[in-house]
Amino acid sequence: MPVASSGIVHGAVRITYPSSTLDDRVRAVWLGLLALSAFGVVVVIGVGFALAGLVTRPVDRLKDAARKLAAGDLDARAPTDDGAPELRELATIFNGTAARLQEMMNAQQAFVGDASHQLRTPLAALRLQLENIESAAAATPTTSTIDDHGGLRVDDDDNNSGSGSDNSGSGSSGSDDRRHGRGSDDD
Repeated sequence: MPVASSGIVHGAVRITYPSSTLDDRVRAVWLGLLALSAFGVVVVIGVGFALAGLVTRPVDRLKDAARKLAAGDLDARAPTDDGAPELRELATIFNGTAARLQEMMNAQQAFVGDASHQLRTPLAALRLQLENIESAAAATPTTSTIDDHGGLRVDDDDNNSGSGSDNSGSGSSGSDDRRHGRGSDDD
C-alpha cells in the first residue's frame, strides 16, 4: 500500500497475511453449508416417508381387505376413517361391494338349500312308487304297463279270462283301483 503525503509517495507498506487462515475460514463456511444441506436432505426424506405412509397405509389396508375377500372371507371390510378423501370413498365403495356380495352369497345358499329340499321330496316319492311297483310285480304274475299319466296299469291273467268284449268297461276301473291303492275286498 503506498504511503503518500501532499501527493508525494514516500514509501510503501506491505501487509502479509497467511493464506492458511483464509483457507480455513473458507473451508469452515463450505462445511457449514454442506452440513446444512445434509440436514435439509434428511428432513425432506423424513417428511417424504411420512407423507408416503399417510397415502400408502390406507391403500395397503384396502389391498389387505381385497385379498381377504378374494380368499373367501365375506366379512372383510376396509377402514373408511383415514387417508385421502378419494381413498375413503374407494373404501366405502369397496365395503358396499363386499356387503352386496355377501348378501348374494347368502341368498344363493338359501336358494340351494330350498331347492335341495324341494327336489328331495318328489325324488323320494318316485323312489317309493318304483319300490311299490317292483314289489307288486314280484308278488303276482301279471302283465303291467304304464298309462299316459305315468301310472301303472296291471292286467291280471284272471281278469282277462273271458271274451274281449265283456271286459271293455270293467278292466280299466279295476286296474285304476289297484293303481291308486283301492283294491276291492273280493280279490
